Amino acid sequence: MDSNLKGRFDLPIFSSGAERFINFISNFQGNALYRPGTEYMEDLFDCNMIEFRFNYAQNYLVFAYNTKFRFMTFDSVGNFGYVLSGASPLEVTSPYSLAQSKEVQVAQNADVMYMTHHGIAPYKLTRTSATTFTMSTFDFKDGPYLPENSTTTTLTFSALTGSVTVTASAALFSSNDVGRLIRVAYTVSSTVTWYWLKITAYTDTTHVTATVMGDNLSAATATTRWRLGAFYTGCYPSACCFHNGRLFYANSDKQITTVWGSVVGDYDNFATGSDDDDAVYLTLSEITEEISWLFPAITSLVAGSSEGLCTIHGADVGDPITPTDVEAPKVNSEGCNSTIPLIKDGVVFYQSLTGRRLYSFNYNLLTESFVSEDANVVSYDITSSGVSQLKRIKTKHDLIFMVRSDGKLLSTNINLNEKVVSWHLHETDGLVKRIASITDNNGYPRLFLLIDRGGDYRLEMLSSFVDFPIRSDFYTGDAPEDIDDDDMAYAYKVADKLQECNFLDCMMSYENLQSNAITYNPTAHTITATSSVFTSGDAGKYIFYKTSTGYEHGRFEITAYTSGTVVTVSELNGAPTSNTYTDWYLSFSSVSGLTIFEGQEVSVVANGGYLGDFTVSSGAISLGTQVHSVKIGLPYVGEIKTFDLGFYVQGVNTQVNAKSVYEIVLRLINSSGGLVGTSKYKMASVQLCDTDGLWGLPALPIDGDEHRQLSDNIKRNKVVYIQQKEPMHFEICGMFVNAKYEQGI
Repeated sequence: MDSNLKGRFDLPIFSSGAERFINFISNFQGNALYRPGTEYMEDLFDCNMIEFRFNYAQNYLVFAYNTKFRFMTFDSVGNFGYVLSGASPLEVTSPYSLAQSKEVQVAQNADVMYMTHHGIAPYKLTRTSATTFTMSTFDFKDGPYLPENSTTTTLTFSALTGSVTVTASAALFSSNDVGRLIRVAYTVSSTVTWYWLKITAYTDTTHVTATVMGDNLSAATATTRWRLGAFYTGCYPSACCFHNGRLFYANSDKQITTVWGSVVGDYDNFATGSDDDDAVYLTLSEITEEISWLFPAITSLVAGSSEGLCTIHGADVGDPITPTDVEAPKVNSEGCNSTIPLIKDGVVFYQSLTGRRLYSFNYNLLTESFVSEDANVVSYDITSSGVSQLKRIKTKHDLIFMVRSDGKLLSTNINLNEKVVSWHLHETDGLVKRIASITDNNGYPRLFLLIDRGGDYRLEMLSSFVDFPIRSDFYTGDAPEDIDDDDMAYAYKVADKLQECNFLDCMMSYENLQSNAITYNPTAHTITATSSVFTSGDAGKYIFYKTSTGYEHGRFEITAYTSGTVVTVSELNGAPTSNTYTDWYLSFSSVSGLTIFEGQEVSVVANGGYLGDFTVSSGAISLGTQVHSVKIGLPYVGEIKTFDLGFYVQGVNTQVNAKSVYEIVLRLINSSGGLVGTSKYKMASVQLCDTDGLWGLPALPIDGDEHRQLSDNIKRNKVVYIQQKEPMHFEICGMFVNAKYEQGI
């Protein structure tokens, strides 16, 4: 929250909010969770990322470079990588420069994506198969057009059909008109009929060649009843979206407040008429600034501009748009920037013109009016210098992400029904340039970030939050041996979950998981594999069963090599639960292939526990111990700083009393590491996590209250700091402070 709320200790938000909240997120329950890190995907160049969503199980990221597109997706086993054409990444030619690609707006229907930009004709990006895309222009059918001619200039045609010469009575045409449409009307038997043509060649300002496209002309004589196409070279729409079965365009250079809607179900057809499903043309009369975007809200089509928002609908809110029934009132004066809005919980969220505010926009049934509310009214400072981009990650915590202009990542957790609004700042060792979101093969939304790390552009994916098991779910009986078995099963399952967690940025993971069956002979003390996997250098390495329910376990040290399929072993931590097993790890003690970190210090999480920091040399590190899985990446620090401690008691504000804190109690959920104190120069450790704990597993994380005694000085201004500097899970659901106050309070 903003620091200027320091004086509002009377507000409930004072005790539940924080002055600093960095690299943590808060959920709807009010807990603070150390944010997950990012996973390294690929080295890239500066580009735009466009989301192509085909279906919930097959979606793509389109990387728009200068004049080319490349594609990435999840493969059949869940790995994310390039769509290949032969052995190379699939690439299609694009009409956009790098700068233009960052301004493109898109609208998608099934496997066709329409793309718009002021200076370039609309394009279609079409998915023709799972590994094939095409990029092409297309012909508009009978429109859209500018308003009907109101001058004395006439058009005359050399023939009624085919290719004809069009003659204007005054200078009208330019070379940019090639490809432009003409609509002309003639009266036959008192009936006015409109015809349309397409210009194919430019001669001079009064002559062009055109092709009659629809019905043959009924006459060729001079007429003042004509309309020129709204789109032509150098004058194309910049905004687009689908809404209620129509494709809508908006904002060309000549008509910055005009909206064009296609024929229903025929997205290239803009023929006008009086039928409900005919094309719709509309100029917004209540704004003068250009339309920044179109967005299909639940009740209306919304047009955003720097002057405010207009809703486009039928006679009443929620009524369909038709050529004869369309309204477009300006409903607020809270202008927007060019960031495309999103819908969450039935509410449209959009950014203000400066990017300093996030507004929620909704139709209020009680007042029968549209209302915009400021979603960061108490956290205005966090959007300093403005934000852009909006991406919703609809998972358990349902966050909205944004990019601040200084390269920081912001997220917000908003539930207007529960009156929950929280804001979070995420700092990484780099500059976030772009964000995008698609779902993986299981329909789980994933956030991708393009991050500039010292001039190297890296594609990274935000890791998922991990749900931990509950000890009470592990119960097999009341006997002492049952308790031991249940304790061990719980520890194994927690360790398994710790291995899934990632709290490093630009993380690379390695594990030597085998899927060929092995058989342990307890008499000969040998392990035999079904296929050759062992080498003569494996003596001293460990074999470790991968648990499924927690009750399966086995751990061995290799003492001698016999062959590629047979080794001699010694049991560790007792006999295994099964002598035949399929999914098992073979340990290792060094990692190579780390060239992206060359010369850098990286943090290492091994087997689910924090191992330490290492410097990468020649693309490799030596761990100094045997491990079966590691995560290697860049660390970050999470920090929470409360406001000044104090409360009302007997009419006295204890904020202004001198005080010392002698104990802090943190109520934690599956947490490891962490620091707490009243000064960053004197912090108490919450837990030192041992990477070789019970049965060779990481120490169990804390799940409950953790008391920390402090040696604190007497001071009037007293705050609490909570930090996480280790790459481990840390979740706080409550903090209790015991303090001594002067003056008997």
